[in-house]
Amino acid sequence: PFRMQLKPNTGSANPATGDIGEIYVTDVGWGDIEELTVIREPASNCGWPYYEGLSLELNYGTLTNLENKDEPNPLYNVSGCTQQFFTFWNLLKNATADNDHRVYNPCNSSVVINSVNDNRFFHRIPSLDWKHNFDSARVAVFTSNDYEIKQVGTPGSGISGAPFRGNSVTGAYWFTRYPACTYPVQYDNSFFIADYGGQWIKNAKMQNIEQLESVDSFARNYGTVVHISQSPMDGNLYTTDVAGGFIRKIRFGGNQPPIVKLSADVHYGPGPLTVNLTGSNSFDPEGGALTYTWDFDDGSPTSAIANPAHVFSSGSSAPKEFVVKLTVKDIANDSTTDSLVISINNTPPNVAITSPINNSTYRISSDTSYALLAVVTDAEHGPDELHYEWQTILRHNTHQHIQPSDTDKVTSAVISRIGCNGETYYWFVKLTVTDAAGLSTIDSSKIFPQCGPPLPIKLLSFSVSGKDNVNTLTWTTAEEVDLEHFEIMRSYDGANYTSIGTVNAKGSSVFNSYNFRDDNFLDGYVYYKLKMVDKDGKFTYSFIVRIFSGTRTTAAVTISPNPFKTEFLFGATFKAQGKATFRIIDSKGAVVKQLRRDVNTGFNNLTIDNLGDLGKGVYFLEVSSGSDNWRVKLIKE
Repeated sequence: PFRMQLKPNTGSANPATGDIGEIYVTDVGWGDIEELTVIREPASNCGWPYYEGLSLELNYGTLTNLENKDEPNPLYNVSGCTQQFFTFWNLLKNATADNDHRVYNPCNSSVVINSVNDNRFFHRIPSLDWKHNFDSARVAVFTSNDYEIKQVGTPGSGISGAPFRGNSVTGAYWFTRYPACTYPVQYDNSFFIADYGGQWIKNAKMQNIEQLESVDSFARNYGTVVHISQSPMDGNLYTTDVAGGFIRKIRFGGNQPPIVKLSADVHYGPGPLTVNLTGSNSFDPEGGALTYTWDFDDGSPTSAIANPAHVFSSGSSAPKEFVVKLTVKDIANDSTTDSLVISINNTPPNVAITSPINNSTYRISSDTSYALLAVVTDAEHGPDELHYEWQTILRHNTHQHIQPSDTDKVTSAVISRIGCNGETYYWFVKLTVTDAAGLSTIDSSKIFPQCGPPLPIKLLSFSVSGKDNVNTLTWTTAEEVDLEHFEIMRSYDGANYTSIGTVNAKGSSVFNSYNFRDDNFLDGYVYYKLKMVDKDGKFTYSFIVRIFSGTRTTAAVTISPNPFKTEFLFGATFKAQGKATFRIIDSKGAVVKQLRRDVNTGFNNLTIDNLGDLGKGVYFLEVSSGSDNWRVKLIKE
């Protein structure tokens, strides 16, 4: 169940009465059916997981011999009874019109299985279910002691409406009209249902406690609603859209506020920056005239022009953010405001996710933790001026499950390794990096279930540790299937990897432990991954591990771009004004370029150019100025 709500004015607050009221439960299906069930008795059994909606679930419906170890059979070893425990199937009776809850012992069909509350044996069938991939909305109709399944809208169902489809029922609310409410009387004492995947809201009316009277469309293409509530102040419904990140109010009658649509032909550049702004795509739902008010966030007068041009300047070369707001007002004096960012003397960050690897795969198994890593540079800002937001999302068919965001620069996420069951599953990992002057860059990576032939190995763990100038890689495996060897891959930028050695596979299908020592690496951050190769040449990669090896972290240094071709931009915070010495050293230790530059106290950006004559490969950059000293890696491409 995703949502449960007690119908107003039902049930008792006194536990002694045993009256739980009428609880409306919206259940997100395991496979391809969503359902609405009304619970009115304690210990009710909704049939899960044997039933999905009104039908047997394809995977669980065949497991009729699965024993319930908490339910011993009192007739075991009596009169030849060999069944020690009841099965789950023994303890589930499908709904019948006579409301008979009794189930009988499989060893003697005349012996009733006793329980403190036999509600737990009786299948509490849903009042309504609907399918994922085609229009099918169903109800149960008792024409005898057993029920038949009928489509909504057919004469046999007795329910007005039409069949529909959805994918994830996530919003539900029992509606009562308040005195201030403008909703029509027809909605009083009715139930609203929202489907996240179908992006709709429907309204259901009940003819009695469990039986539907009607189910009608209320809103279509409405967004990814996960919650519906009613304001006690105005009586209107309010909905939460998790993907859109906003709350909507649904009201009847009156004036609708205007819709703001604003854009700019350029969002950043050196100041003074001329920007052509467009607001004329805004509109009034009733078709009325609009007035415009632009606030440029720079102290200048506002503008009433729909599409103004404006020059943004700060009087300095430092990056600066302007939050430009457009307020649109209709003839009824209702207004809406939206904004965008203009950033001068600034460029967006460069963002490249290095873990998880884009379009990589996982074997279906238990949950595991993935490292979330990225190479990020910014020409105008230091690392401490960059805000990270990692977002991990499980995409399932036409809807998605959004996980909490994470603002750590280097972090991890728990990935449920599910899929390969006939439905579409994959993970989407997104990183948004925003600099101190308002510019953002987004990179993303997808991880898919491996549904074809099995991977050559099950990797249980992979880690790296450093001591005495040696990085030791350790990993454990199980289920090695014709695996030939591991190839150790190393990188200094998290993107470009080279092979530094191989380790032969042990070939055991139970448990294997391996290690590899790397004693010939460059100073700074080092990234490793395993290339796992089977005997026919097929391979897959592990996740990435990272370690810092050196005397000082490079967290305060930015190099952009890196790899570079003819020049790069060096950024760092210096403690004092003075001269800085820059030395570029090749992998053999030879100084191939040296220069001196003036630096000021605080963060400095300096272009290091005329590097086209350097050969391709890995270099060190050593920078020193007073007590400031850095040593970072460079890659020439």
